[in-house]
Amino acid sequence: ENVYENLVANADKAASGKIVGSSNIDIMNLSGKSNLLPTVMEKWRQGSITNFQYLMYLNTLADRSYNDLTQYPIFPWILADYTSSELNLDDPSTFRDL
Repeated sequence: ENVYENLVANADKAASGKIVGSSNIDIMNLSGKSNLLPTVMEKWRQGSITNFQYLMYLNTLADRSYNDLTQYPIFPWILADYTSSELNLDDPSTFRDL
């Protein structure tokens, strides 16, 4: 439940496409701007941006877009438990070791 509440609380920020930090970076307008990768990577390491924002940045660098079904953004599968009728999000064995 806590994971869901955090997701809902941060949905607007994530949907905006803005990486918030010392300098605002618009991840929707980054095509060809790979020089920002070290900055974005460091923001992700520090926890200044979400996993979703970081993955969207990487997908944008790869020219992936919601506008083209053949180049749709890629996100890793994080679940390991596909057999339980209910997922226990507090149990580390529910998730893959990435």
